[in-house]
Amino acid sequence: MKLYLGIVGFVLTMISCQQNGNKSHTGDSINEKDSSSTSTHTLDDGHYCYILTEGNNNQDTTKVHFIINTNEVTGEMDWLPYEKDSRKGTLQGSINGENVDVKWTHMQEGMSDTLQLQFRLTSGMELYQKPLKVNTDNQREETDESADYSIKYAAVDCK
Repeated sequence: MKLYLGIVGFVLTMISCQQNGNKSHTGDSINEKDSSSTSTHTLDDGHYCYILTEGNNNQDTTKVHFIINTNEVTGEMDWLPYEKDSRKGTLQGSINGENVDVKWTHMQEGMSDTLQLQFRLTSGMELYQKPLKVNTDNQREETDESADYSIKYAAVDCK
């Protein structure tokens, strides 16, 4: 049971940020070089980085790095719980309006796994995520479709 509680807590801490794209987020300002593509979302193409810290003394960290190209989203996500096994991997999915649906392919304890995640990325640069729950039939984590976007990340500079 502790493993599953720890796993549920994982979503509350995500992804490393790297910048090598067209834009960066600095505080509340956006520096962009090219936004010539058309899409169904309100954000410009480029890099968006976020962090979530929680747990005792905010020692558990989740880092998210999105790269938006038209309606496609790629990137990385790292869940780094303090003194526990981390999950690090890549994101692949799409953005439609503010809704970001991605598949997270990650490694943990030498094993590869995938998890569907749902985010809301607002035009105001705020990132929210739907929490995870444990499916009692297969004992695997999954996004809680019935829940609100209740996990809020802080925007950070992509480095």
